[in-house]
Amino acid sequence: MDSVMDDGDNPGADRGIVEADSPRARARSVMNTKLYGVRPKSVSSTRASSAKKEDVSVLSHSSLMIFSSFVNQQTIEQIGLKLGVPKHVINRIKNHVVDEVVGLHEPIVVQNFQILWAWRGRKSTKKMVDQLLNVLRGINKWELAVIVSAAHKENRRIRMKDFK
Repeated sequence: MDSVMDDGDNPGADRGIVEADSPRARARSVMNTKLYGVRPKSVSSTRASSAKKEDVSVLSHSSLMIFSSFVNQQTIEQIGLKLGVPKHVINRIKNHVVDEVVGLHEPIVVQNFQILWAWRGRKSTKKMVDQLLNVLRGINKWELAVIVSAAHKENRRIRMKDFK
């Protein structure tokens, strides 16, 4: 290393290592954060709390899982396509093998959920609920639209007893 500079204050400088960028320095920074409870300002920003406020209960993980367990795969695929999930993503989800030895595919409920999750993404919004309701009505799944709409109006998650 021809461009090595000698810096007496930084013990790693003679080896061409800048202390702030070294893995050891990053690890120490993380350890100090955990040990002393000091959080960087970016972590404690309001973005994290506002993201939680945007999430809609009716599109939560558990709601979509329950919805996926009561709706057949063909309907979920139709919903996913209408919501903009690409066909190749749906096919990849359907063809995903969880046990390569036996060749088992993931259960249908999990596949259904993953198709909906591919549409939903990390955050859910009220606009997404309207989008889902419009798709359900558009494919004549009025009973599903009623369930989603009722849960949304009550600001709650979808429950199993909604389907009985």
